[in-house]
Amino acid sequence: MSNEICNTCGQQIPEGYVPAQTSEALVRAIKVFAEANDEDSPSELFDTPWRFKTAPQDFPTWTVDGQEVPGVLGRVKLIENVGGVDQGSTRYVVLEVSAPAGKRYVMIPGYYQSHHGSDWYVDETREVFPKMVEVREWKTR
Repeated sequence: MSNEICNTCGQQIPEGYVPAQTSEALVRAIKVFAEANDEDSPSELFDTPWRFKTAPQDFPTWTVDGQEVPGVLGRVKLIENVGGVDQGSTRYVVLEVSAPAGKRYVMIPGYYQSHHGSDWYVDETREVFPKMVEVREWKTR
């Protein structure tokens, strides 16, 4: 047994215990946070603020590992931002959650139109998993 006590139930935490969060709870917390901060698009909301690099003391919920998001077990960081100007209509962001049990990934999909900008489908937010694929290219000599 460890010396740590659970702040919810008051019981002693077993040695080596790693807390886990269901996919549904993780996605729900990301959705709630994104919808509560509706004035920012997800690509801006989860991106590391450029001012953090020069004045980290002004961003207490941020570290180089990302930001704190209420209800998320781990820190959240934007790792992929696809779409937008000159990139077609497909639009999405992928967030990395550095959870105690390992890294997890959440995608927020969207759509881009040059005359309108980006629309985000926060209701369709879901946990995703990385998959390595092999790509073959053909060139002439």
